[in-house]
Amino acid sequence: TIATKATTQPIPAQDGADLLKTVPGFSVGRKGGVDGEAVLRGQAGSRLDLLLDGESALGGCPHRMDPPTAYIFPAAFDQVTVLKGPQTVLYGPGNSAGVVLFERHRPRLAKSGAMLDGSFTRASFSRSDAAASVRAGVPDFYVQAAASRSDSGDYHDGDGRSVHSRYERSSTQASAGWTPDTNTLLELSGTISEGEAAYGYSMMDAIKLDRKNAGLRFKKDAISPLVAKVEAQVYYNYVDHLMDNYSLRSFTPTMMRSAPSASNPNYRLIGGRGLTELAFADATTVTLGVDFQEGRHRSRSTNNQPVTPYESLRRAVDATIAEHGIFGELARTLAVGRQLIAGLRLDRWRAK
Repeated sequence: TIATKATTQPIPAQDGADLLKTVPGFSVGRKGGVDGEAVLRGQAGSRLDLLLDGESALGGCPHRMDPPTAYIFPAAFDQVTVLKGPQTVLYGPGNSAGVVLFERHRPRLAKSGAMLDGSFTRASFSRSDAAASVRAGVPDFYVQAAASRSDSGDYHDGDGRSVHSRYERSSTQASAGWTPDTNTLLELSGTISEGEAAYGYSMMDAIKLDRKNAGLRFKKDAISPLVAKVEAQVYYNYVDHLMDNYSLRSFTPTMMRSAPSASNPNYRLIGGRGLTELAFADATTVTLGVDFQEGRHRSRSTNNQPVTPYESLRRAVDATIAEHGIFGELARTLAVGRQLIAGLRLDRWRAK
């Protein structure tokens, strides 16, 4: 478990990969300055799910130019939990490497008030990172907002040569919640983020790394001696990604691309989860639930932007992916530091 507000490295992490590389077992394949492919014990992609308050945020690029870390701003979260290995069935199918949970704290306010947290970093090559979050309200209601911005110019290598690597990214998150008592939470939230990045490893740059999100969640604890908890959430994620070879660099004709080119994929994901936790004894709990995800990927591209601009083309649906699952998990505490967990999932996938 990582407290994102605590100092975990010399400077604040500006993306999800930058934070995870400090955790033993993780390595990162950088995709420029704004994101990287997180790898846990040699596994990545669908084997390692990164959830933002329980929500999946998948990228749009088929070449993983924008893995989920591109849309994660650590300063907007309070805590990161890494579950290594397939030790739970509660967070979706697959995940043989593990699950990473980026979470925000939502305690009920004891009295009316406000809390503010902020940071600013300035570094070489014109890098700057700024983040601020505020939470205010009364015991029954609260509002919470977080904003962050990170940018940098091209850095220089050991020989003083400029490396094509500048980037700029920003995010704003806001939520409003109802907490009539310490055991009840109803929250509506939304996020808007955008960014661009120059990539030295690729023939194209990321001109747009834009994400829009909306979510609704409900949680009720201590309902009865048997029912310890009930949770439900639904969410909407939309990622719009644009890559080209002329906006952030001087275009140079090659055998592969004789004219300025652009590709504009996007991905819409709708998902949700509901679960009930039952307490059969002081040391034994059983969790039962369902979850689903329905995604639609579209794209449009041009190999001659001056003649056929990508903006004039219609997006074509090139993939639809749906998953529906049910799960059950038993957890029994044997002693301090010793726990037995057994779980089972049944999932139905459909991809076209």
